Amino acid sequence: MRAIIDYNGFSSTVGESGIEKIKESFFEGFGLALSTLESMSDKLPMDYEKRTKWNLVHDAIIAFLKNKFDIDGDVEIGKWKGISAIKFGETAFCRIKKFRGHTSKVSVYATPQQKKFDSQYSMDGIPEEPTLITIGYHVNRAETELLSISALCKNANGIIWFQQIDGSGFNQLSIFDNPIAPVIPLAPSKTATGQSEKKKRVKPKIDPKKDTGTQQE
Repeated sequence: MRAIIDYNGFSSTVGESGIEKIKESFFEGFGLALSTLESMSDKLPMDYEKRTKWNLVHDAIIAFLKNKFDIDGDVEIGKWKGISAIKFGETAFCRIKKFRGHTSKVSVYATPQQKKFDSQYSMDGIPEEPTLITIGYHVNRAETELLSISALCKNANGIIWFQQIDGSGFNQLSIFDNPIAPVIPLAPSKTATGQSEKKKRVKPKIDPKKDTGTQQE
């Protein structure tokens, strides 16, 4: 049976130094991957699929994670069934993903593997005991800058917790995938006396001297 840890359990397992290593690896990996693609394009203009770009980013992040963490048996870094991840003992199994826009979604259409992962279901080749967690990053609209890093834990019922871990503190993000700004009605304008100004209806005046429609001869 897979245990589900809360955010405090996750942060205490990873530790402050671990959070900093994750943050550094994400930013450095992202920068290295984009500079590599830019260098390649300068030498020979080429078209590549977006998944190629993000796979390269994730491979670079994995390389930096391996360089920064002491692999002593409790921490494992690599790929499990094609999932780039870092595993902290039997407590947390964290995949690396890019979040869409400013949401907690990682793709438009969830694959069967993603659905099982998000639901904390068993999967071949994935450890059975650790909580399945997504450590993802948000980028700017041009996809040229990494903005923040967040940790997400879900189950079959939805989001359990979603926290930003960008090194400046653990700030909770909105759990709404499509936040809608509230519509605030405009207040009526006020006069100098502070009273709300009301529009007055003006009734047309009838001049008895004017022709009422009866033609005189």
